[in-house]
This record gives sequence, C-alpha cells and structure tokens, in this order.
Amino acid sequence: MAKLVGVFGVGHNPVTPAFLANAGTDRLEVEALQARYADARERLAAVRPDVVLAVGSDHLNQ
Repeated sequence: MAKLVGVFGVGHNPVTPAFLANAGTDRLEVEALQARYADARERLAAVRPDVVLAVGSDHLNQ
C-alpha cells in the first residue's frame, strides 16, 4: 500500500534560471529563493520517498 510521506511546493516559472543568473540585480531576493529551494530539498531528503510526483503549471507562462 502506498503511503504519502510529504507534500512540498516551491514557486517557479520559466524565467527563474535567468533571474538567478542575474544575481547582482537583487542579491537578497536571490538568496531567499535559493533558501526556499534548499529547504524543500532537505525536507524531501528527510522523508526518503520511493517515488516523487512533480506537478507544475509553468506551461501557462510560456
């Protein structure tokens, strides 16, 4: 029987890589975004899932 071990969400869109590449524009905002991704990564590692299901709607921004 499957068991749900966690649900995580981190905002993103297709321009996130470009935003991070221009880190000099607003370093504090970039660091905050990186911290949110790091938190999600740590929480995901802590629950040790067998399967990860990723759902996104970023296609609406393209």
